[in-house]
Amino acid sequence: MSHTESFFERLKPVVMRHECFWFFVTMPENEYIHLNWVARMEKPTWAADRLYAFQTIGSRAGVQTLGLIIGEQRGVLVFSLWEGLEISFYGPELLWHEISSALYSD
Repeated sequence: MSHTESFFERLKPVVMRHECFWFFVTMPENEYIHLNWVARMEKPTWAADRLYAFQTIGSRAGVQTLGLIIGEQRGVLVFSLWEGLEISFYGPELLWHEISSALYSD
């Protein structure tokens, strides 16, 4: 299993407990923000394939952001691609503890 697949597998129990939505934003030439799509997260869309597909769009110039809005907790897991991949979390501390516990458990 790759690191990316392991990341998604470890977080699966956390995100499946919440209603979640994916969104994909690009910033062509870093001049403006374009919301490409928003989609409900279903079990089949929670997989490393989602991130792999996002990473292959790299032919566009500018920042690309794939985000997961984590339902009632109002958290957001953000994957940004520019000069490398950056993963960020914004949201309540309780949800962060769920996420970090899932990532660092053995």
